[in-house]
Amino acid sequence: MVESPNTFIVLEGALLAPAKKSFAKHASSEPQEFVAEKSAAFNTFGMADALASKDRRQLWVLLQEAKQAGLAPEAIIGMLWWQLKAMRLAEVTTSASEAGMNEFPYNKAKRALGKFANGEVAQLSHSLQQLYHAGHGGVRDIDLALEQWVLSGK
Repeated sequence: MVESPNTFIVLEGALLAPAKKSFAKHASSEPQEFVAEKSAAFNTFGMADALASKDRRQLWVLLQEAKQAGLAPEAIIGMLWWQLKAMRLAEVTTSASEAGMNEFPYNKAKRALGKFANGEVAQLSHSLQQLYHAGHGGVRDIDLALEQWVLSGK
């Protein structure tokens, strides 16, 4: 490495001290280390809460933030599906243990059901599932379909 006219770039995760010393020993100049800034991870639970509170505006804003944070549509749909599944379980059961859930998410889902008409959560689940499969089947653009789903509430 010292004798080469080329510049060497090593792309690694966190580089441990022994490896750094090894590179420094074989370099013609002092090695430079560049560390990528860690961005705060997007909290997808906010989207689930907005869906549960039937706040389409907030859900759309959070959808845009999730897209900007680089979340894949599948990850977003997965979180929304999780919330709808919890609500559907709360709808057809009488206790958290019967639903196979912890008390906190179960009670939260049970409270959220008060904002939805009978059958509305099932319809939302069905339409979200159709959106997912249509997006993966190439029938629809999954990003656009997800945004339409959020804005229409259907």
